[in-house]
Amino acid sequence: MALEPKTSEHDATEIALDCFRDIYVVKTQTRLAVVCLNKDVQKLAWIIEVQGDVKDDLVQGGELLVDAISGDILSFYPYQ
Repeated sequence: MALEPKTSEHDATEIALDCFRDIYVVKTQTRLAVVCLNKDVQKLAWIIEVQGDVKDDLVQGGELLVDAISGDILSFYPYQ
């Protein structure tokens, strides 16, 4: 498994923001990690938390895992 990302942090963040284009984004946090998606399957991924402004008393945003090699979205967990 490669431990050097081919997808930059900036590009991964842009991928994440595209998934939340309907909210006003207040803050993003990004970190690079090795994640285990299935037994015996590890991936280098950007973990991106997107925090949006509160709308109708609901927190907006969520978390995405973006493959740091291919740029594919591995998982998407919106808050709502």
